[in-house]
Order: sequence, then C-alpha cells, then structure tokens
Amino acid sequence: MDHELITVDEKEIVEKWNVGKLSGKLIAASNMDDALIYDLLSSDDHLSVSKADCVLKACARLIEAKNNHEKVFVGGDYDADGICSTAIMKRTLDVFGIENGYYIPDRFKEGYGLNAKTVELAYQKGYSVILTVDNGVKAHDALQKAKQLGMFVIVTDHHEIEEEVEADIVVHPDYMESEFSYLSGAGVALEISRNLIGTGSEFDELVALCSVALIGDVMPEWKETRKLIKKGISIMKQGRVKSLRSLLPYYSSVDETAIAFNIVPKLNAVGRMNDISNVNTLVPFLLSKDDNVIASYSAQLNTVNEKRKELSEIENRSAEKMIDDSLIQIIYSPTFHEGICGLVAGRLANTYHKPFLVLSKSNTLIKGSGRSVPGFNLFDFLSDFDQKVAFGGHEQAVGISIKEEDLTVLKEHQL
Repeated sequence: MDHELITVDEKEIVEKWNVGKLSGKLIAASNMDDALIYDLLSSDDHLSVSKADCVLKACARLIEAKNNHEKVFVGGDYDADGICSTAIMKRTLDVFGIENGYYIPDRFKEGYGLNAKTVELAYQKGYSVILTVDNGVKAHDALQKAKQLGMFVIVTDHHEIEEEVEADIVVHPDYMESEFSYLSGAGVALEISRNLIGTGSEFDELVALCSVALIGDVMPEWKETRKLIKKGISIMKQGRVKSLRSLLPYYSSVDETAIAFNIVPKLNAVGRMNDISNVNTLVPFLLSKDDNVIASYSAQLNTVNEKRKELSEIENRSAEKMIDDSLIQIIYSPTFHEGICGLVAGRLANTYHKPFLVLSKSNTLIKGSGRSVPGFNLFDFLSDFDQKVAFGGHEQAVGISIKEEDLTVLKEHQL
C-alpha cells in the first residue's frame, strides 16, 4: 500500500485555538478555514431558525390550511431519514391542529417516493394539500397528477435537483440560508416545524428524531447539522424520547456511534424487510409515550433486524466473490434481496475503498443501490447514463433501476 507522509507546522493552530499538538497537526493537515475550525471545536448547540422564503411560504400555506379546515397528506420515505421526517411532520401538524394523514410507500411494490396512485387515493379521501418529506424532487408523474386534480403541493426534500420541480412550493437546502446547507430530509422538515410550533418539550423530541436521521443519512457534520446532532444526543441523554432509547442496549451510552450502529439499522431494517414488516407502523411507535407499546414494538424491531443482519451477511459473502479490478464495482445477482443491496454496497465500499453498485432482479427490471467513497461523486457519475429507468440520491448514495438488457451497457459505463 502506498503512503504519503504529510509534514505540517501545528504551532499557529495550537496557539490560536488553544488545542493540543496532535489536534493541531490534524487540523493543520486538513486545510480547514477558520469557520470550519470554529465549527469543529465549538460546544455551541444553540439552534438557528430558517427564515428562508421557501420555508415561510410553506408555513403560510399550512396556516391557511388550518384556517380553512383542509386536510394535509404527508408523503414519506422508507429509510431512517424518511421515517423520522414523516414522524416530525406528523407530530408538527397534530400539535398545530391540522387534520392530517401520512403514507410511506412499500419499497418493493411501489418503489421510492410519491407516486400518482397514492396522489389519486389521497384526493379521493379529501386531502387538498400534499406535503412530501425526504422525497419529491423527482416525483414528476405524481406531481403532474396532483396538479391535474387541483391539489396544492409542498415538496420538502434534500436530494439533488436535476430539473424544475413541478410543485407549488419547494423547500430545499439549496433555497435556504447557508447555515442549513447540510440538512437531511428530517432537518428540512424540522425547520418548518420550528416556524409553526416554536420551541419547547414537543420540539425538543423532534430534534432528537432529526439527529438520528442526520446520522442515518451520513450528512456532513457542519453548520446547523452539527448543532442538531449535538442537541439531539443531549436530549436523548436526559432519558427523553423513550421509543429511541428502547432501541439501544440497556447498558449503552447515548452517543453518535450507539445511534449509528443500534438505532439507525433497526429503523432501516423495516423498510428493507418490508416483505415481512410494515414501515408505516414505525411512525406511531416513534411518537408513542406508552411504555408497553414501546417495549412490544421494539422487540419486534429487534427480530426484523436480526433477520436483516443474517441476509446481509450471506449476500455480502456472495458479492465479495464477484469483485473484479474495475474502478467502479457493479455487482449483480438475481437472487439478492432488493432491500439489502444498499447495505452490502456500503460495507464493500468501506472495505475496498472504491464505489460499489449492488443490484438485484425486480420483476422486469434490475434495481439496486450504490455507495461511494469520499472524493468520488457517484450521483454525477451515473447522471449521464441514459438508460436509467429510475434514479435518485446524492453524492455518496444512489438508487437506480434499469432494464435487464442494459446491464452490460451499465457495466461498460466506466471512466
């Protein structure tokens, strides 16, 4: 293995920021500017509040919905970020006094994001406003259907916007203050929540949910995102949000590692194993304050997660046998479990330090997930692959669907 020895002078950093020599060397080697160094060393967890035009417009429309007694439908997503986003928005609308409902799609039967059929069903049930969380910027068919039906659509999302979003209001970090650049879907939802219900005990519990989502979506921990994670962990350490605490081993401390390796996988497991569980049941669990309900459901979550781990181990071993010398690894097996592909891709990317796409067969399509490594934008790399049937994600994580006959073309799509 090749190594490069970096020599740095840490004296200026040590003196200016009052840190030890080792910390000084690491900071000097990172070439961070003063703003990032301050972020890194600061213990400040005082939260900011977005007053971006898109946030205020969304809140104004929700206030109008309350005054007009309209029903608001929340369209969620099936990963930890999407589930927590849905719970945050559900609780917010409940507290604010807006009649609402939510739905998270089945990963296997419906796929990612809001779809036209769900929009049609929401309309039939009397919803006049649709509010997406952690999805929506690519839901073109669904948004067109909503427009045809005369429904008002607020899209809240953080995934990359490739073309105009056909919604009435789009709330996205790209349109918010720079402090909020690294928010996940739950973070975007939380800014709407804070503007509607203010701070207090209810909001604090939503911050804890948001912190789990930010860790689960592996968002860069700078600016407001860093503060939200610190604040959320602090709230959980106080013994609050019993549903989240129930997912930690009884002996566990509450820190980022514990959340990443205990809470997040259990939330993700339900969406990944939707053939044996229902992801929509996670929302009332996360919002529950009933000890018996929480204990019963967390036991079920543990069972689902153990099954997920068993499948993951089997498929990871199979995938490792298919690795070749390509820069971007594309691993396909028709027997892979669709919900496990992202996990396997992530583990392999971390182990072999290169991007991985892990794909499975889903009816007439090949579907799967990709995970990248720092310095390589997997989303950009696949954006110009013309044979995509469905595609979304961000720099380090993507989901993709292609026709079976285009697999060879995809494998040839190398740098």
